[in-house]
Amino acid sequence: MYIKKFWLLLTFFSIFFSTILPFNYINNFSGRSIYQATVLLTGLEYPKGLWIKGNEIFFTETAGRLTSYGGKIRLCKYNVFTHQKAVLVHRPRNSDAVVVASDGKIYLTSWRQRIPGERGSVSVVDPKTNIETHLLDIEIASTDMFIDSKDNILIIGSSDKPDANSIYLLPAGNYMNPIVLKKGLGRTQCISMHKSYIYFSNFSAINRFDINDGSIEIFMKKFVISISFSKKYLYYASIIAHSGVIGRIDLTTKSDEILLSDLNLPIAVRYDGITGNLYFLEAGTKEGKYKDGRLSVINVEAPTKFFINAVSEYGVVSGVGWYNAGDRAVVSISTTLIIGFPYNMVFKGWVDEYGNIVSTSQRYKFVVMKSVTLIAKWEKEINVVFLLSIIFIIVVILVTIIFLLRRRKREKYPLPPPPPQSNFNFYFYFIL
Repeated sequence: MYIKKFWLLLTFFSIFFSTILPFNYINNFSGRSIYQATVLLTGLEYPKGLWIKGNEIFFTETAGRLTSYGGKIRLCKYNVFTHQKAVLVHRPRNSDAVVVASDGKIYLTSWRQRIPGERGSVSVVDPKTNIETHLLDIEIASTDMFIDSKDNILIIGSSDKPDANSIYLLPAGNYMNPIVLKKGLGRTQCISMHKSYIYFSNFSAINRFDINDGSIEIFMKKFVISISFSKKYLYYASIIAHSGVIGRIDLTTKSDEILLSDLNLPIAVRYDGITGNLYFLEAGTKEGKYKDGRLSVINVEAPTKFFINAVSEYGVVSGVGWYNAGDRAVVSISTTLIIGFPYNMVFKGWVDEYGNIVSTSQRYKFVVMKSVTLIAKWEKEINVVFLLSIIFIIVVILVTIIFLLRRRKREKYPLPPPPPQSNFNFYFYFIL
């Protein structure tokens, strides 16, 4: 009797823990996000490559390579302060991944032959001309790339061949002589680097490659599409239970936290260590014909620095740049008066992004607590010298006109005839 009740209870709890709890977990997971994303751009055509350089976001669109009905292939740039998007290269040769070096040059890579082929290429875009130039071909079906602070470039690719190249290193200053770091990794997704480890993912796990001894270990069994690091976390994009998610893994405890869910195929993530922002791309769906991709951002960590921006229509602005929290910033304008005719432009102060005048001084000093954009306010004022000059010219013209009119009046009346000559001289001459 008791044994029968025991087995009934055991069966009930087994069913509860194996079905009901996981089901509730998936429902809670897919419908809950602890962060709120800000959408920066919409209508992107299957964006894929993503990189951050200062206040600019570089990304690629690849719909034209993936669909039979065409679409855009281009390299684009988005400025986070001006909120302006610019197309740098139309139909670049490579568009699967993008990185930006310290000198501003933009590097792109793409596979040239699908798996099981091992062909890819790397190109470079001059930031001054936005002209793409072929750099080199590589024996790898490249899928992702990463550049470190010293401008060393890592490229990872996929293959079904056990001896195929998998990870390339393009050494800084010697990109034309790549080094094969690892072979035979199979089909891979993404690559990044943290300290002395190269992290990459395949279709089952995030792996960690020690560049010192060449060993590889599984960091976490998890399918991810893209990864990026802060000092504390590994951020990732993934698909879980048919839901696109953005999450992070604590590098010390390996605790996994979902930040956003119900996303439209998140395909790339990049963490900005200065602002504490995480930028990510959603590729979009086939139903939207790859024209519903988005660029979004969430603030996930406290910023280490703040950007002070100042703009002016006239003069030269100084003091723009990155500051630590608590630093004292000084923003100034080179002049407060621009002479013109008939108006002068006069500096009236600094205005914040909400339209409030925060200072009327030429030099504005303040303690940095957040990123701000200051706009120099100018107003028109009549040029007094110009006004006096106009008055003087008018007076001269009036005096001249009056003088000429009076002179013409005198010329209208004939002069009187000369008086008759006196006979005194004749008489005097006759007497003599």
